[in-house]
Amino acid sequence: MNETLRLINERTSLRTCADRPIDREDADRVIESAMRAPTVGNMMLKTILEVADSARKARLAETCGHAFIADAPAT
Repeated sequence: MNETLRLINERTSLRTCADRPIDREDADRVIESAMRAPTVGNMMLKTILEVADSARKARLAETCGHAFIADAPAT
């Protein structure tokens, strides 16, 4: 199997986070990768928010209906 198909087939989603801060370098890599991800019709309509404040994460979790957001080190 080629590397691309292997990566697609082995992809997972996690809803729990380690209780430690995210390195700035790692966060920057994730954001850069997200910016390169394809979009429907290549419309490139994206919004990326980085939230570290606990109160804002709690409000975002409530608004989005995804409780795991509140527990993430940065969202």
